[in-house]
Amino acid sequence: MRKFYLNSQFNIRLQELDDEGAVLIVDYKMRILPQTSRETKSEFFGKRGWTLHSVLVYQKIKGTQTMNIEAFDH
Repeated sequence: MRKFYLNSQFNIRLQELDDEGAVLIVDYKMRILPQTSRETKSEFFGKRGWTLHSVLVYQKIKGTQTMNIEAFDH
């Protein structure tokens, strides 16, 4: 149900988008850990590695209904 609600809100925001606005979606991709892969779950989740995020930017091209979509990894 949550995914259905979020998808419907996303579609509504895209339809309301004008030439001067943008919709940003930030998504957590993974946690980068510098240790071995042979660890218990408690050891794995207790670490403080750095995270990788992805950002999608949706912008409407001026004067058209076409979307410009760019992806950035951080």
